[in-house]
Amino acid sequence: MAVHRTYCDTLHEMRDIVKHLSVWNISRSAAVLSTLIEECQTYGNRMEAGLYYGGDLDRLHKKEKALRKAVSKLSEQLPDGHEEKPKDNLEYRSWEL
Repeated sequence: MAVHRTYCDTLHEMRDIVKHLSVWNISRSAAVLSTLIEECQTYGNRMEAGLYYGGDLDRLHKKEKALRKAVSKLSEQLPDGHEEKPKDNLEYRSWEL
């Protein structure tokens, strides 16, 4: 079973280490504290990446909406003899927008 740790759990452990820090356990506490700081950095990087990708996804959805609107305008301008493909058969990949 996977253990799910949160940012707050890591910070709580860091506070406990600093609270119990003494001359007798400084070398061990420093090693654990550096590991916890690195874990916090990892959590922070993941949060920043999530914010970046979320904003990027919103931008792509807006671009897709604008492109679909442009396609519908162009399809209205087609002469009567031409047939339009159904919208479900648009051949594009969302990551190529």
